Amino acid sequence: MISIHQSREHIIVSDRVFRPDSVRGLSADWDDPIGANAPNPILLEHHHKLRVLLESSPHRCIPASDALRRRSYRVALYHGLGTSESIEDNEQDLRWFAHASTQCGTDAFFAFFEDVSIRDTKELEHQLWSQMLGMCSKNAAQHHWYPGRCSHTNHNEHIFTINNRDLSMVFMHPFADDPEHQFQTPTLMLFPLTRAHEARKSRNRVRLFLQA
Repeated sequence: MISIHQSREHIIVSDRVFRPDSVRGLSADWDDPIGANAPNPILLEHHHKLRVLLESSPHRCIPASDALRRRSYRVALYHGLGTSESIEDNEQDLRWFAHASTQCGTDAFFAFFEDVSIRDTKELEHQLWSQMLGMCSKNAAQHHWYPGRCSHTNHNEHIFTINNRDLSMVFMHPFADDPEHQFQTPTLMLFPLTRAHEARKSRNRVRLFLQA
């Protein structure tokens, strides 16, 4: 973990988190003048393909497209979906993001999960639920996830709260029947909700794009 100071707040950002860089594509989200923390080539590939996808179809996910256009986002790569390692690491990074986004106005967090063991939608859904419930269990008082609004997960709209900060979430994956929700690797795209959005219950939810 790398410690940085930002806006007079002492916050912690991990060496998994990268910001957009016009020259290198991605650079560490902390002072790294000698480039000691270079992004994984797999992360660079996913980042590039997500940019191409959203720039070619900006209405696919407007919040994500807007964040890419403004270059106001962060990305991270995790090994496995729903594993103890990815739960631990992703929860830690999202706690940082929930705090840092209020300080620097960052609009999105893109979490890529590299997991070649997932072979179909059933396995994917099981691992996603393991990921979300595992992260919530890290701090039951401040992390909340509300599934079960509908009997079928394809139609559920959920609220995901971390450190008492509500995030809307879009999930893309390679097994989606809808082309708008397809991506080469399981990917969570998270967006902090403003107070105006929080007042609108219809928007204050997490959307899980899962195809049966």
